[in-house]
Amino acid sequence: MVIIFATFLLRQAKIDDIKARALQMAQTEGYVTTTIINDTRTKLSTVGFPAVVKGGVTYPSFTGSTTTKVLKDDVDPTVRLVIQYPASDLSKLMAFFGATTVEDPGYYYLEANGRSETYE
Repeated sequence: MVIIFATFLLRQAKIDDIKARALQMAQTEGYVTTTIINDTRTKLSTVGFPAVVKGGVTYPSFTGSTTTKVLKDDVDPTVRLVIQYPASDLSKLMAFFGATTVEDPGYYYLEANGRSETYE
């Protein structure tokens, strides 16, 4: 069980690194572009998070991210990045804590906010 927990933490750290890079790119662009989404999906796939469909939704999902350009001088220059992915490994981790079954193990949900660096 220690190995499962350590693997979970390592994967979480990799996702956090990918999220940080995507946020930096989004801040430079002023929003989460299609290029950023595709690059992030590719990077997540290389660390074991390939594209999957669950309940009709394709993951990783970027729902809730800023998808329209925000300028540095706007009243609210906040750029938001949201990455959601099914956390199937959580069911194994929950067994470590005594759960016998987990119907829906949940999702990785990463949210980051930054300030747009884009000028018009």
